[in-house]
Amino acid sequence: MISVKDLKFSYGDFNVIDGVSFVLNRGEILGILGPNGSGKTTLIKLVGGILKKKEGKIEILGKEIEKYSRKELARKIAMVPSDLGAGFDFTVYDMVAMGRYPYIGFFDTLTLRDFDLIEKAMLATGINNLSRHSVREISGGERQRMLIARALAQNTEILLMDEPTSNLDLKFQVEIMELIENIRKTGRGILLTMHDVNMAVRYCTRVALLSKGKIFSIGPPDKVINENSIVEVYGVSGKIIRNGDGKIVYILPEKIQ
Repeated sequence: MISVKDLKFSYGDFNVIDGVSFVLNRGEILGILGPNGSGKTTLIKLVGGILKKKEGKIEILGKEIEKYSRKELARKIAMVPSDLGAGFDFTVYDMVAMGRYPYIGFFDTLTLRDFDLIEKAMLATGINNLSRHSVREISGGERQRMLIARALAQNTEILLMDEPTSNLDLKFQVEIMELIENIRKTGRGILLTMHDVNMAVRYCTRVALLSKGKIFSIGPPDKVINENSIVEVYGVSGKIIRNGDGKIVYILPEKIQ
């Protein structure tokens, strides 16, 4: 669904993304992991067309990203930001309805199909009872569900998510990740950035460890996450607890190296 090859991006002389290559397959969650400053959010913005690459190639569903118009790309990829930002006072329903904007003209109104997709997205994310609430009145977990609902209403094959569980307590983190897992089962491809390695190990089909703008390792979590990779990428030693099948149960950071 997504193919990235030898991708490079810099701010001035500072290389943020340096030769990154990976693919996202249909029906999988690929988690981009790494410390602050490793380039995770920049990578998501490049794949989403928000930033323009310096070198390399990005293909979305077999077509180079530069060949899409903004509206065409928005019909293929939906973005879920880590935070809504300040200043919004729309209702929850209006925010979810924005997911239909790539399909309507400037002076057009929503159609019955649009209303149906909005309703289904709100039901799928469990926020249909919040439709008339202001986004300023709802909790962080509810706001994140609303942003995911907006992406579902956009009805794209690919979802990009930047830190979807950031600033949420443990209960909401699990609820959001369970929701994302259910979305994966519909056949969509999901690329997301994460800080929580334990959540990534539990829910991601594959993970990529990003370090200083380069991919240190990519593959199934049980193959990529180990004592050496934790030290090399995060600079801390840790104990990795596995079950009898060798699958990671928990990662316990111990001390800075």
